[in-house]
Amino acid sequence: MPWLKVHERGLLVAIERAYRMGKTVLLIDNTEEHIVDTFYVYQAALVLEAKSLVLDAARGVKSIDEILEGCRMQLVNSMRYGQTLYIRLADSACDFKGMFSSPDRFPLEVFDRRHVSGLQEYREGTANNLWGSSHPLAAALRETDLVQGGIFQPRFGHKEREADGSLAGFEVVVCTQFGTAEFEQFLHESLPFELIQPIKSLPSSVQIKYNHYKNSFELGIGGTLAWGQVDDMFALSFVFKGNFGVRLLEAGAEPGQVGVERDAHGIFHRLRGGATYTVTIEEDEAAEAEARGQQGGGTTRLSAADLAATQMASLKMSKKLTKGVPGRSDDGSSQTSKLLRDELRNLSADEIKEGSERFRALREASDFQDVVFGGGS
Repeated sequence: MPWLKVHERGLLVAIERAYRMGKTVLLIDNTEEHIVDTFYVYQAALVLEAKSLVLDAARGVKSIDEILEGCRMQLVNSMRYGQTLYIRLADSACDFKGMFSSPDRFPLEVFDRRHVSGLQEYREGTANNLWGSSHPLAAALRETDLVQGGIFQPRFGHKEREADGSLAGFEVVVCTQFGTAEFEQFLHESLPFELIQPIKSLPSSVQIKYNHYKNSFELGIGGTLAWGQVDDMFALSFVFKGNFGVRLLEAGAEPGQVGVERDAHGIFHRLRGGATYTVTIEEDEAAEAEARGQQGGGTTRLSAADLAATQMASLKMSKKLTKGVPGRSDDGSSQTSKLLRDELRNLSADEIKEGSERFRALREASDFQDVVFGGGS
């Protein structure tokens, strides 16, 4: 989405567009990670587990009246606290058009964006009272839901949304795990599709550079990227020791910017789709010094750039193979080992005879490859 502004997220822009169309959004997320679910876990949302409604009814765990009362309470609390009512269908076709809606407990109008946005007329701080009004969602209220004075006012923020001018507060979002080719077939009879706008979230990507190597990485919802994906590509953990720091610095960043640091779970957050980031490393000096001491006093190890080069070459070679072990050539030998042997052959006789630091580093890396890959011809 090249028209996005800095720090805008494509999913949220698409949702705002659906709101301007007067539609309730149906998010389609059939990814293994369920990234939309993860996104809403970190938002101000109350989750209505639609699949549980179906299972409870089928197993007789709860009566329909009990199930609808639970839905009513979720709806009322979402309005009261100004939160998103996140209706998670999972892989179910929960029948909201029939069994799981009721005019005085869970009105079908909850899926009508016009009525949801119309609640702003009764928002907290106005002179209007939703209780006793003609608004369809008012029928779900009970006297026990009211504050002193017999008032119920949905909560909305005081700042306007940039996209459509509506106020931040109570919203309704539906999510299904059915794919784009099947969701309508399964859900058409259970949801009021004339009120629904389906949205499929597509991953954005960033370019990550280390030294003179660059690769594209897909982002998760909210601009997230796992450190493990970066490390797998550039092999940094093979080189840097201890608790080294990693940051991603966006190309064109202002002087003094420190970049995006990974969190305690190894995740980079709020990366901007379409941007290019450079990997910067802050070494753990104590761990590096200890590693050098264990190697015999000052032996120079291959730099991260050198190892990244051999790793990249090995990956490129493995992609060309239709069969075999990744990282090996057709004859079974390691491509990385070949590159190291080529560098050893290119050393001068004096470097080899005198045991230069470069010679020792290459020999050490070559021995490491022999241990890991079993050597090669």
